[in-house]
This record gives sequence, structure tokens and C-alpha cells, in this order.
Amino acid sequence: MNDDDLIRAAAIIAGCGDVGDEEQAERLVAAGFEESVAYRLVAFLPSAFARPVLEELGVTEFGGASVVDEDGRWISVWLEDQPEYCAALALAREHRRVGIIPREIYEAIVYGTSEIDALSNALNDGLKVDGSTLAIALNSPSHARHVVRDASRSESGERGAWHEGGGWAAMRARLQALSGWLKKLRASPPPPEARWVVALDAESIRVTDDSGETRAVAKAELCGVAIETNGSGPWGADMWWQLFAADGRLACAFPQDATGGQAAIDDLARLPGFDQDEMIRAMRSADDAVFQVWRREH
Repeated sequence: MNDDDLIRAAAIIAGCGDVGDEEQAERLVAAGFEESVAYRLVAFLPSAFARPVLEELGVTEFGGASVVDEDGRWISVWLEDQPEYCAALALAREHRRVGIIPREIYEAIVYGTSEIDALSNALNDGLKVDGSTLAIALNSPSHARHVVRDASRSESGERGAWHEGGGWAAMRARLQALSGWLKKLRASPPPPEARWVVALDAESIRVTDDSGETRAVAKAELCGVAIETNGSGPWGADMWWQLFAADGRLACAFPQDATGGQAAIDDLARLPGFDQDEMIRAMRSADDAVFQVWRREH
């Protein structure tokens, strides 16, 4: 598949919003893609586009994909056997180097993936992701009819065989154990940064610090957003969001784990021109540094 077709498919997927996989595949078919190709694009293109970003965040292993069939059984497949995944990954790597995919399309797909969401949550929780492994799980039976399986690998007991247990069962057990551990972690007492409170409405962002002092900035006057990092993590407040007013002064700031902070961060990330890549670099930083993630265009 050539780059133009991949970018055309990416634009369609990016424009689908929250519609299901079947509807996305139908839109691709309506645009001229073969049905099997359409389903594989929906299944694998977003993950392929996200992979270079995940690698920059420290993920080193990508454990294939598991797909459920109509009977609730799971099939494990090799990502390298999926031509659309390989082509999309090559395009994404080239894009990270020279920028050939329209930015709004690339960011809409990548930052909407479950992989990026999972890694962001892990980083926000102060967990180290260097050396971690991610796998793809597709829970729509429609995908099982269209993934590429290598019969020789299936016969040898490798990925591609239908099974009730094996690798996927073990993976599910590990995920359940990890989920339980994360719940225990999140049940711990809130960090000191939670004493900061961020309030958000249609007109302004207000920050009340741990001493009770409140500072605010009107959204209409917001001219810049930066992230300041330091080396106090994972136990200290190592990420601070800085909001600048129209006159260039620092209007208010809050730590990443402030109460109500995530809603404000999500709102800021929707600003036109917000630099998601720079935010990712900030999330990985363990140094004293400042990352400009948004500036109002005059």
C-alpha cells in the first residue's frame, strides 16, 4: 500500500470520531478500499502510527495482537504479517523524521489510541515505562475474519493458532494482576500535590494552592502554556503546568497531580496548535527544564 492511500485512510479514520470499528471499515470500503484491507487498516493503522511515539516514551517490546472470534475464542497474530501495519509503521517512522502526514490527522489518530492513553496514565502515576511491553487486543469479532495468519506458524504452535489458553490467557492473567496492583497503588493516600485545587469553567482557570491562595487566568487572556519539570519524581511534584496571561506574566501554575488538574490539562490540550510532542518530551524529562507546549498566535 502506498503512502497516499495510507494518508487517505488515516484521514477517514481520524474523521470518524467515536464511531465503532465496523462503521469505520464501512466508510473505508465506501472510499474504495477492499473490505479485508479496510478492517486491517482500522485494526492496525492507529497502533502503527503510535508506535514511534511509544518507543520514544520507552516502550521496547511490542507483543503482537490478539483477536476474538464470534465464539469468544482468541487468535494471536504477528504484527509483521499484517501488510497494512508494516506499511503504516514505515510511514509513521518517516513522518517522525521529516513530517509528511498532515499534523491534525496524525495527532487525532495517535493521541486517541488506547496505547498512548495507557502510557500517559502510567507516567501520570509516576510509574517507569522504560523497557515495557505493549500488545494489541481487538475485541470485535469482525476483525478475526480479516487478519493475516501464517499457517506454518499455527502448525508449529506459534502465534496464529486458535486457542483458549496459551499466550493470551497468560497475558490476561498478567494484565489482571497489574490491574489489581494499580488499584492498590491508586488507593494509597493522595500525594501532597492533591492539596492544590484547579477549577475550570467556560471563562477561566482558577488555581488554589496548598496555602489557600487563589490565582486565575481568563481563557480569553491566556497567551501561553508551558510545562516545567524537575528531578524530584516519582515521589515529588516533578511536573508543573504554567499558564501565562496576555502581558506575558505567569498568571498561575499547578502540579500535575493537583485535584481537578487532569480536567484542566485535557482542556488545554484541545487548544488549537497545542504541541503534543513537546508534552510527551516533558513527560519523559527528569531534568530541570521548561517545555513550551502552546502559544497564542497573534
